[in-house]
Amino acid sequence: RESGLDIDWVAVSWAVGLSELDCLELCRFSEGKARWTYDPDTFSQEMADRMEAFIAEHYPPPAAPNFNAVSNYMWLDINDCIRMAQLLRGEFEWTDEAKDKVARMWEQGISHKEIARQLSPNVTADSIAQCMYRMRRPQQYTSLTLEEKQRVRGIVDENSGKVSFCEVVELVRQEFACPKRRTPALKCAKGYCSSIPLYRARVEGEDKDQIAKDILSGATTATEAARRLDVPPVLVTAMVEKFQTRMCSSVWTDKEMEHLVEYVRAHTRPYSWKSFSALLGTKSQRQCRLKFDAMRRSGAIPDMPEN
Repeated sequence: RESGLDIDWVAVSWAVGLSELDCLELCRFSEGKARWTYDPDTFSQEMADRMEAFIAEHYPPPAAPNFNAVSNYMWLDINDCIRMAQLLRGEFEWTDEAKDKVARMWEQGISHKEIARQLSPNVTADSIAQCMYRMRRPQQYTSLTLEEKQRVRGIVDENSGKVSFCEVVELVRQEFACPKRRTPALKCAKGYCSSIPLYRARVEGEDKDQIAKDILSGATTATEAARRLDVPPVLVTAMVEKFQTRMCSSVWTDKEMEHLVEYVRAHTRPYSWKSFSALLGTKSQRQCRLKFDAMRRSGAIPDMPEN
């Protein structure tokens, strides 16, 4: 059909003896589907609301949306639906292409607010400012010395449990005045904190599944949840990944592996496992990444160079 919105899915359902949702999920016909790329001047909030309402009705968290069904319901390109859903959730991938676009617009004198509007409905001007700061002030970082690592561990050991995790990080920041040393020191501190029993116990004492569901539904973010629990954010993101993995079968079908091979051949590294996971709909990001590594080691997938 010229427009998928004209398809009578009720009639299709009656004709084949399946539910409307089953028909939407199973239909693989995609000829004539329109593209849906974000353009601030033509962006339709009504279309966005329609897609989000469909996902909320048929795939409430923790269920992963079946984007083949979403694509058929909207009659729009499946990859565009995935990207738009991510943008609407406030997820934006800072690819090299996106950074180059930001740099070009900034050189033209366009404001941070307008650049943000050009990229996504949910990117903020502060995010653009941070992106420009990182690009304009590149730093060459080296590994910490043993003495520096001991200083970091000393600060963490002395203050963990006495002050909040954010305050511990701030104390490390103050200890290392040189930016080139501060960044690896902060990374070291956050990594060390994530292994401390005190912080892990705070996570274990919570309803981890409910927290993961809240994050996946957009009710909160991993950063907000980590701040509430007073733990390193990496512990919360790991919790969400584990939850998603448990909800998915650990067995890979031949069809799923075919999709993985096709995705790798069609894209360049670094791969977006978040996008592929959403496209596949049956495996978590972690499962996709681990399966790719296993297939690459076995020679089933060639080791492609990074772009």
